[in-house]
Amino acid sequence: MAPLINEDTAMKFLKRAVKWLYDNFWFVEGTWNLIRSHLIYKKENLLSKADYYSKAALKISANMKLEG
Repeated sequence: MAPLINEDTAMKFLKRAVKWLYDNFWFVEGTWNLIRSHLIYKKENLLSKADYYSKAALKISANMKLEG
């Protein structure tokens, strides 16, 4: 069975992809910065939520100790 893509076609595609990335570096860099800032925001948001819930749990446990 013959391969779906021969080596020449794969190399042409790879060269075109690398050229596109080189020519449109601003797009690639901007997309990466957007993804990275979104991930940093998500991490900080999760950490602040965890902090909030841990403080709430401490208050609840303190109230239960006072009552019991």
